[in-house]
Amino acid sequence: METKKISTKDQKIKQSKKTKKSNKSPVQQKVSKLIKKIILLFILFGIFSSGLFYITKKIIKTRTSYINEINNLEKHYKTIKNKIIDLEEKSTIAMHHIKIWKNQLTPGQKEKKGISMDYAKTLLENLRIQNRIYTPLKINFTVPIAMKGIFDKQNIKVISTLMTIEFGAITDVDVYNFINSIEQEIAGYIVLEEVTLQRIKKVDKKYLESLKKGTKTPILKVKIKIRWYGIESTIKELEI
Repeated sequence: METKKISTKDQKIKQSKKTKKSNKSPVQQKVSKLIKKIILLFILFGIFSSGLFYITKKIIKTRTSYINEINNLEKHYKTIKNKIIDLEEKSTIAMHHIKIWKNQLTPGQKEKKGISMDYAKTLLENLRIQNRIYTPLKINFTVPIAMKGIFDKQNIKVISTLMTIEFGAITDVDVYNFINSIEQEIAGYIVLEEVTLQRIKKVDKKYLESLKKGTKTPILKVKIKIRWYGIESTIKELEI
């Protein structure tokens, strides 16, 4: 009899639960399902967002690493490029200067006068007249320095100075003839570093008429920078 009573009681409890469930309207049931779906979506969205944040962070970190590596490679490339340019320039200059130690100098260049500013001014003045440069020369010298390295030979000193020569000229042909004469005549050896030609006069009918009358008005303003290497010997009988 007791067993039957317990069974009957369980059945009543089950029935009451069913009754409670059945008491919910269809709308409430739909809302409940919708809320569950929304909660599930939020959970999935959270998981997706976390995964997306991790992946994005990793991509940004990898991208930053690649950018830094590329920047380092570019800096290294620029350094190597600058070194190559520097070596090419030094090689070109060395090829010019090596004439000093080979039998390629003219008799005038072989004169061991070193660096004499008075000698240079006198020579340049004579060459100015020969090459139809009709304006006075403005000449400046840097402080002469003794060269080392390939120039440092026993009983021989090579002295260097940078000459800056400014003047006016009528044609560029006269300018380059003047430069060529300096290269051929000056004692030692020169390297032309810079030539600047600036037109300061318009060639018109009036100018041509004045030129016919003998007025030598410059058309060009000229500035020349020449590196001059003068040779000095400590032994007078030494031949190069």
